[in-house]
Amino acid sequence: APDMHMFYDLSLPPSFISVEGIDELSVQFMPEGFDEKELNIDSSGIYIVNLSDVYDVTIQSKSIPNVTVYGPDAELATLTSKDLVAQIDMAEADLRTGQITVPVDILIPGKRTCWAYGDRYTARVTVKSK
Repeated sequence: APDMHMFYDLSLPPSFISVEGIDELSVQFMPEGFDEKELNIDSSGIYIVNLSDVYDVTIQSKSIPNVTVYGPDAELATLTSKDLVAQIDMAEADLRTGQITVPVDILIPGKRTCWAYGDRYTARVTVKSK
């Protein structure tokens, strides 16, 4: 099984202060019976949500490559790229006209015990005013 290492931002209430200046937590674990798999999502699995009525957006990326998925061995064995969805949330994008790179969220509908690791996934889109 892979040695998984995840980082989380530490969010404290306004009246709390981190005396040692810690602003990030690191969690490392290696669950037994879990593994990782890399998949590519082709263009049919890339979707746009929360698009303003002011813009037209065309997806330029043909795929989202090298998506790392973790989960139980049995589920990963049957998991294919068709099970993954790449979602572009235009409400979170730095929206301007032209070709831009936008963040992509990876979803795995129907697979509650599998998840995509990382936030490095992006796509190229062309934004035009209507």
